[in-house]
Amino acid sequence: MDNTKFPEYKKLCHHSGQQYHQFLKRFHDHIKPESYLEIGVSTGKSLSLSECRSVGVDPQFKLDRSVTPGKRFVALVQETSDDFFEKYDPIALLGKRPDFVFLDGMHQSEYLLRDFMNTERISSQATVVAIHDCLPEEIFCARRDQNDAEVRSKTPTPAKWAGDVWKVIFLLKKYRSDLQIIGFDSPPTGIVIVRNLNPQSNVLFDRYDEIIDDLNNIDNSSETLNNFLLSMNILSTDNLEAALSLNSVDI
Repeated sequence: MDNTKFPEYKKLCHHSGQQYHQFLKRFHDHIKPESYLEIGVSTGKSLSLSECRSVGVDPQFKLDRSVTPGKRFVALVQETSDDFFEKYDPIALLGKRPDFVFLDGMHQSEYLLRDFMNTERISSQATVVAIHDCLPEEIFCARRDQNDAEVRSKTPTPAKWAGDVWKVIFLLKKYRSDLQIIGFDSPPTGIVIVRNLNPQSNVLFDRYDEIIDDLNNIDNSSETLNNFLLSMNILSTDNLEAALSLNSVDI
């Protein structure tokens, strides 16, 4: 790369593990979920990996493949995630609380925060939540506005976009020390899993306005992102099965 052309560009970490769709397949193989919820379906590539009762939510599906093979029941709900959680009963649709959830919706922090809050409410302590895009390798990928022309001009990969959802993980670590949060080096923008959920917890709901203020006040700089990435102690994707075998007493 020509550093003279992009003098501000700096890669803070390097995800050299298993590509995230292949990595998600290993989740399914290891967890063997009976119920699966996905927020942010888009083309259906990740939803097609599920082989159990599944619900996929997206405000505008762009399916380019069948998502039904292996499933006796699949529901596609073309709504925003906020509307989905308000209008529908996910537990009734799934037939039980979800065993596995993949959050890959809007790439802006307040949306992911609400998606996690609403997901935890309908989950059990054993539910595994996988979250995409929360370990961006550099700050320009973590821009809040995907089409920010000024920021895009500073990076050699302007199409790469994770949004500022990493800030949600930063604040979950602050407000919810009871959660087990583990990051993996799955390209292109990492996978974070959250376990030991507590559907009875009101912390995020009661302190929502305070958390939103915190989100808005987190400096979107390379230094702040780098400190966050270092605090995550990101694991190799080779360690997935071992990490999923941990229980709450191991945390």
